[in-house]
Amino acid sequence: MAKLLSASFLLLLFLLTPWFWQLIKFNPWFSFLVIFTSLCLFLSLQKEKKALKIVLVLSFIGLFFFQVEHTPKRDLFYLDNTQQGIVQMRTKEYREIGISLFGNYFFPPIGYWLEESPTSVAFYKIKESFFELLDPNLYFFASHPREKVGADEFEKLPLIFLPLLVLGLLTQLKKNPRWFYWIFFIFPVLFLSFWGSRSFLGPFSLLPFLLINIFEGFNYLLKLKTNYDKKK
Repeated sequence: MAKLLSASFLLLLFLLTPWFWQLIKFNPWFSFLVIFTSLCLFLSLQKEKKALKIVLVLSFIGLFFFQVEHTPKRDLFYLDNTQQGIVQMRTKEYREIGISLFGNYFFPPIGYWLEESPTSVAFYKIKESFFELLDPNLYFFASHPREKVGADEFEKLPLIFLPLLVLGLLTQLKKNPRWFYWIFFIFPVLFLSFWGSRSFLGPFSLLPFLLINIFEGFNYLLKLKTNYDKKK
């Protein structure tokens, strides 16, 4: 009975996920790769088979290729007029600090180094994309209240999945700390932080990882209920 409920919920996960239907509307191949990669990831948690891991990696590479193809590359060093104005305002807030050196005063351009230099601009953009990808609002609240100007935001996952996702992540952290599993979350987040995360379809290469953790959260609750029923 428990296995039947688990299988049914796994099917419902795809049917109840708005993100999945958005991918189907745009390109059915995307949705097929999401399903296939999700199933391979789920099976790899159950069985330690090298062939299965190879298929999983190849499937994920295909999905990630589509992600990169449909995500505009962000210029890490470019600032539009509005951004330049904000950076210049922040730079002016830094106080000049004089350093005495051999009887001469030297005023290092700290504001420029921390705000306007190409390295600083790139750092702030990477940081912005990184935390945007980790923001639950991006997935459950259509990015509210941080909607991007000109972007057609949509709710990617139902809010009811949020506690299951948190529970699934905590469960996997405890029982499955292997790097191979977490690389399907870490790699897309790090790569898209540098490449850019402003795809109109969202960071869908993360969807298999998110769905499997939601499923693991449901499985954990199901096991708790089963164990409780046995003790009655």
